[in-house]
Amino acid sequence: MDYKVIHDSLHGSIKLEGIFLELMDAPELQRLHHIRQLGMAYLVFPGANHTRFSHSLGTYFIASQIAEELQLSENDQRIVAVAALLHDIGHGPFSHTLEYAFHSLHRINHTDQTSRIITGEIDIIPQRPHVERHTIAQILEDYDTHPKEVSELIQGMKVPYEWTLTPWLEDNPQKVSPLTQIIHGEIDADQLDYLLRDSYYTGVAYGVVDLPYLLHTLELHNTTLSINPKGVEAAEALLVARSLMFSSVYYHHAVRIAETMLTRAAEDTLGEHPEIMAMSDGEFFAYLEKGTPYQRDLAARLRYRNLFKRVYMVSAEESEYPLQDVIAELSDSESRKEKEHTLCRKAGIPQGFALIDIPERDISLSEPRMARPSILVYDGEFRRLSEYTPTAAALQKRKVPSWSLMVSSPPEYVKKVRRVCDKVIFS
Repeated sequence: MDYKVIHDSLHGSIKLEGIFLELMDAPELQRLHHIRQLGMAYLVFPGANHTRFSHSLGTYFIASQIAEELQLSENDQRIVAVAALLHDIGHGPFSHTLEYAFHSLHRINHTDQTSRIITGEIDIIPQRPHVERHTIAQILEDYDTHPKEVSELIQGMKVPYEWTLTPWLEDNPQKVSPLTQIIHGEIDADQLDYLLRDSYYTGVAYGVVDLPYLLHTLELHNTTLSINPKGVEAAEALLVARSLMFSSVYYHHAVRIAETMLTRAAEDTLGEHPEIMAMSDGEFFAYLEKGTPYQRDLAARLRYRNLFKRVYMVSAEESEYPLQDVIAELSDSESRKEKEHTLCRKAGIPQGFALIDIPERDISLSEPRMARPSILVYDGEFRRLSEYTPTAAALQKRKVPSWSLMVSSPPEYVKKVRRVCDKVIFS
């Protein structure tokens, strides 16, 4: 059987053959070579130029290891590895950057888009480079793998299962498949790879996880993925790594400013042109540079790293203001646009040059694990990790990021905008 060996900077040599080799060569997966894993973070962390493709390959590798460690059946190992390899093919340009805005308009996130691609509902490669290239759905069916099974596995707990993915679910189809937990769970292949990969490429050491040891402590009990008590410290380190990477990298204030600028440049066209989400990073930038004067202005600022500056920030621990009411109001895109319009008008600056960022809304969409209960430990019965270590309990209470609201503006307008922020935002 033909095979290829890919040399990954994180996991070493990864062998692909059969269905995995065909999927890797599919245009839908190759497109991920041109989408940065960390969106605009490269403007702050210059090494962060790794792609969704490399992450997908790494997730496939780790998922395969987990499935083998749990001694799943050959069929289950194959389907979980397929889902891991394909789990991100629905990402739009710059990964999560545009996702919240697109979801607000169309109620579709990247996992929904992934499912639509896998089942053949949509084709994001309308002009295929070679006639013999099949869609993802066709490749799966050629190998007797049902696209809907893979789709449901990637969707996780979001959808009711129409397929019994493993014999363990026959008695209670409402349970979450252990295969799903390998893709989207408390300790899953997706999370393990992105923490290690993002830490490696940004140069931020907080994301280091003892992957080999953690994998050896994973166990399956009553269809629930858990860890052996021997793995408590490794699991604890995973939670610390995730929390610190979110606060220091993913929600670094300058990264968020760059991503907010990019989102505003796309916001007015995402509604009428959903095909934007099928573009690569380069295609999307070229699209902006041919757009409206405002889009061209923001694209030029981003291209040459002339970023807006932080004008105003409210701590997540702030209690002096009725903060939760304000956050709830500004989480609605129309209310936020109105506030931004008022900020610009009161400050006497052009419209579109005072931006409000509410990170809480994005976290719930891009990383729902942050709000989930703790990792489970099995010592004869299931117990939460927080019962073993106070660190886990403390991390559940830690605010990520440490701020709840930020206003940014070009350097020349900072003083004008700062003068009116308090009154406008909390009026």
